Amino acid sequence: MAEAELAKLRRLPENRRCATCKHEDRLGYNAICVKFQIFVCGDCKSAHQAFSHRCKSVTMSNWNKDEVRALTGAAGGGNVANMAKYFAKLPADSPQWPVKGCHPNDLKEFVRIAYEEKRWYSDVPSPGPTGSATPPPGNATPAEPATLYSASAPGSYAGGMDLLGGDSITVDRSAGVSGGGFSAFEAGGRRSGRRIRVSN
Repeated sequence: MAEAELAKLRRLPENRRCATCKHEDRLGYNAICVKFQIFVCGDCKSAHQAFSHRCKSVTMSNWNKDEVRALTGAAGGGNVANMAKYFAKLPADSPQWPVKGCHPNDLKEFVRIAYEEKRWYSDVPSPGPTGSATPPPGNATPAEPATLYSASAPGSYAGGMDLLGGDSITVDRSAGVSGGGFSAFEAGGRRSGRRIRVSN
C-alpha cells in the first residue's frame, strides 16, 4: 500500500523535476532525500549524501505509511514545498542554478549553500492547494497585498517554485530577496504567469 502511494507521488509533475537542481525526468526520479522529503536525481542524491543527508530508493528500499505521508504537500514535504522554502530567494533564471553534467564538486557546493548555509531559505508559509498562504499563528492577520502581478503562461518556475496552474504566492517584502531586491521575483512572475502578491 505504501509503495503504491509512493509510486503515485513519484509520478506527480512537480516531483518529476529534481528538487535540488530542477532537471526533469519524464518517469520521475528513483531517489528520495529523506531529511528534506524530496525527490532528487542521482547526481543530487550523491551530493546530499556527501553531507550525511539520508537518502532512500523508491524501488529498492522499504517504506512505511508515515514515511510516504511525509512526502506529501499536506505534510509539508515534496518538491514544491522544498522550492518554496530552500530556494525562495533564488531567482529562476539565476546563473547559480547547477548546469546538467556539472562537476560533482560544484553540485556539492550548491547543496551546501542551499541546505546547510540556507542562503536562499525563507520560512514564509508556502501556498496551500488553493494557492492561499497558511495563516500566521495566533491572532496575527496577514498584511494586505501591496502589489499583484499577473501574466498569461503558467507552468514554469518563478522564484524557485514549480508553477502548476495560475494560483498565487504571497511574499513578505520584509524578508528581502538577495540579488537585486524583488525585481527578479517580479520579473519571474510576469514571465511565468504566476501571480505574486508582495506584502509589506
